[in-house]
Amino acid sequence: MPRITAIEIQSKQKNRRSIFVDQEFICGLDQSIVAKLRLTTGQAVAIKELKNIVREEEINWAKEKCLRWLDHRARTRRELAGRLQQHGVEPEVSEAVLKRLQEIKLVDDEAYARGFIQERVRLQGVGRRRLRLELSKRGLDHEIIEMALQENVAEDENQACEAEAKRKVRTYARLPVFVARRRLIAFLSRKGFDFETINPIVRLVLPEE
Repeated sequence: MPRITAIEIQSKQKNRRSIFVDQEFICGLDQSIVAKLRLTTGQAVAIKELKNIVREEEINWAKEKCLRWLDHRARTRRELAGRLQQHGVEPEVSEAVLKRLQEIKLVDDEAYARGFIQERVRLQGVGRRRLRLELSKRGLDHEIIEMALQENVAEDENQACEAEAKRKVRTYARLPVFVARRRLIAFLSRKGFDFETINPIVRLVLPEE
């Protein structure tokens, strides 16, 4: 019967172990799974059975990792996939876990985009352009981003831009109007608001007179 001939620490991921059966590499495992399965050198194993057990353990381990990350904050599918990859999880295992989490709505990119936009616009006064960039960095598809922006931004964005302008303009009280306007436009632009949104609000809070 085949036997485990070596369990070696992986050079790039010290918490992972390479399992060799009859001198042949079979799989890589997190050290916690090796301990849980009590795998040891010299142990007799059925390779097919070992692979099935290993796959199930990897799925459970990856799922627990995802649940811990999600308990901290909501995450996109691509964010979770990236973190699983960093932990050495095989692509097919990652796909199985993420598909299951999507089915039970613990991973929902559309809901994530809506929630992210509402929080950033209402609480932090961020505009459409910056929202689009930040959501792209989190791995959301273009279609999901644009749909969420269309549904959630228009009215809130104007209100957020006006609130940010009124707050910031107080710091320009001693400046000439043309200087204050230039600085306010630059500030609101950095916050991610489009010029079409900025222009009427700047004229409102800094009239020419």
